[in-house]
Amino acid sequence: MSLREENGTKGRRFEADLRILLLPFLSFSSTERVLADLFKSLSVLSVELVPIHQRLVQIRKHLSSLAAMEKPVKSEVKALMEELRKIDA
Repeated sequence: MSLREENGTKGRRFEADLRILLLPFLSFSSTERVLADLFKSLSVLSVELVPIHQRLVQIRKHLSSLAAMEKPVKSEVKALMEELRKIDA
């Protein structure tokens, strides 16, 4: 193999390696656009979901306070789980 051929092979390998290294960054911008579109579409909560959302936030806060307890009250946890099942149904 001549020096020119060897340099050409190394150059192609370098270009291929460079493309592989840059691929996540090139696709990142398109991923960012899709993510921004998703956030934009989810930023407005429909009117009928507002009370459900508020209740879910309350349940989450209650669960957090229970999780902070050394011995959480099982009946409270079960009641919250039942309420979550009702919301899910």
